[in-house]
Amino acid sequence: MFCIIFKSFFTNCHKRGPSVGNTNELQENSCLQDALHKQLGPIKTKVEHLHESHKKHYNELKTKLEDQMDVIRNLQERTPKREVRFESTQTAQISLKPIVNEQYSPDVPRPPSPKPPTPPIDFIKPNTHVYALWLNDDRLVHEGIVLRKQEDSNNYIVQRSSLPDIETIILRENIFLESELKRVKTLPAKSCILVEYREHLPDCWKPAVILPSDNEKETRQVRFYDCMIKDISNNEMVIPISEKTFENYTKHRIEYEKALIDHVIVGLNSPEKIFMLGTIIKRVGYGHTYIIQWCDEKKSEQEEEYLFGAFTTPIQCQPNDYVLAMDNDQYIYKLALVITKSNDQKTLTVRFIDPKENNREIDVPSTTTFVITKPHYNSIMNKLNA
Repeated sequence: MFCIIFKSFFTNCHKRGPSVGNTNELQENSCLQDALHKQLGPIKTKVEHLHESHKKHYNELKTKLEDQMDVIRNLQERTPKREVRFESTQTAQISLKPIVNEQYSPDVPRPPSPKPPTPPIDFIKPNTHVYALWLNDDRLVHEGIVLRKQEDSNNYIVQRSSLPDIETIILRENIFLESELKRVKTLPAKSCILVEYREHLPDCWKPAVILPSDNEKETRQVRFYDCMIKDISNNEMVIPISEKTFENYTKHRIEYEKALIDHVIVGLNSPEKIFMLGTIIKRVGYGHTYIIQWCDEKKSEQEEEYLFGAFTTPIQCQPNDYVLAMDNDQYIYKLALVITKSNDQKTLTVRFIDPKENNREIDVPSTTTFVITKPHYNSIMNKLNA
């Protein structure tokens, strides 16, 4: 289009009269410059206005994200370092017998009440590989390692297999052992199970139900909690669960998916193939895909796996970790490698991975920088190169 405008202006200038020497050439150039300025001036003004609008929205979203991350970090720092219980489903027993006030004698010491022993079959030894529900994270079942049992309770400290720095307290009823794994072909139709969902994360297990099918086939169909139907091998190892457990896990997960709406996020804008700030405005598809309004006001869909925010599991950055880091010069996030971190842990020096950046290094705040695991990084690169 620019070439057509240029040609039109050049022709109009020539129509004013024949060129005679340097004077006519100067007049011709002046005519061309005036015409270009007159036509391109409004376009330049519009582009500058859009840039300022984009910059303003970017800064607003960045501030909102920083506030959300600060709230999470402050809560973590103020929480006493003690072991606490997460969402117990056990109900308290209330005695209906009348209360009798016992006469207390200071001379006779009262013997301590004996602690109820943990049933041997229920006890999990340290370093046991397990599958556990992470209620304080994405409310899905992930693989982990038992570190120890919590005293005076039936809770365990479990470490995530894919995130070695992350550990939490999990109820025994939400922990499953390798001995509980069964081949799907041994289970009847309508059985409730946990199935590894490799499309989400390598160690992620989701609740599902086995659908009726021909037993002679090599595959069986399962319907996940989100109504997605998938064929799996008859030899696939799954974890049988009760119908009540299936209902509870489904409820927890859907509540989590709904809670992400209105969060400010850093996400992969697939049409542009860049990471941008945006806001989750709607849950669509199977429930873990969202419509994002980006900081440039455009909208597109993205899966939960490629969205990061205050809801993302916080991981301490280490040198050579992959991260998503903020580039304030271009108002976008970029993949980078951690080079060093400050003594107070608040600032990271990172090097951008893109070859076009020529190994450019910048300092970024650790609060709004997101660690990317190696499997997650590979998934992102596959998405970018698709």
